[in-house]
Amino acid sequence: MSEHPYGTPLPHGTPDGPLSQPLVRATTGALPSAEALRAAGAGESRAHFFYQRCGHPNERAFEAQVAGREGADGAVAFSSGMAAVTAVCLTFLRAGSRLLMADEIYGGSVALAAQDLPRFGVRVDRISCLDLAALDAALAEPADLLLFETPVNPTLRIVDVRAVAERCRRAGVRTVLDGTFAPPPVQRALALGVDLVLHSATKYFGGHSDVLAGVVAGAHAVMRPLAALRQRTGAVLAPDAAWLLCRSMATLPLRLAAQQATALAVARACRPRSGAAGWPRSPIRDCPSIPTGN
Repeated sequence: MSEHPYGTPLPHGTPDGPLSQPLVRATTGALPSAEALRAAGAGESRAHFFYQRCGHPNERAFEAQVAGREGADGAVAFSSGMAAVTAVCLTFLRAGSRLLMADEIYGGSVALAAQDLPRFGVRVDRISCLDLAALDAALAEPADLLLFETPVNPTLRIVDVRAVAERCRRAGVRTVLDGTFAPPPVQRALALGVDLVLHSATKYFGGHSDVLAGVVAGAHAVMRPLAALRQRTGAVLAPDAAWLLCRSMATLPLRLAAQQATALAVARACRPRSGAAGWPRSPIRDCPSIPTGN
């Protein structure tokens, strides 16, 4: 188990041990002594598997893979993408906080912002992150968090991540990007300057329509409080789901390459008939040609 309460990138080197992650469904682990039990319960030691809600081997293995691919210090996995979004909001917002949320964002996030966050005293202002002048105007007033998405689900419109992140950094606003529709290596949001990147792992990371999950990646300073909230609220990723995700991550680059080739073929076939097609890397309507990173 990692010294952190979440997965961290694996060191490069010669593989050692099973090439397929063993599935560990146990909810509780035996510890070698009463002192080891005390230290584990107090969070002072993570040398041993203790209790599934506090972290388990399959969850850590998936988190380690995501952290490595995102170039992050660590990653925290959740039971769904919306569990990840909710955890980020509960961790970094409180009564009196101001959340800036993009107009172009997943409907589940919109519902959370409209129906739940205001009940806890969080002010939510909607802006278009496709309009940098509008973002500048919104940042003229203090804010705590910006939640935005690119490519946008389902229109595939592209936000200039670097420009948004730079503006928010100058204003002292933490940035959270939902990068579900462009997982690495297509887009590496942290390298473009955002503070946290989250994914509905149900989509591209899972890839087989048989697992529900979410994950957030970033620096240790933001992962630690997020992992602590996950443990308190119990929104952990189950071992079976984590195992399936580890299986899927091995084929992620191959699947992405095939999906991109298919999308281009569909866009080219549809364009003569409709006059437009939503493919983010072509300069056609609703898809400005802004790089998504490399």
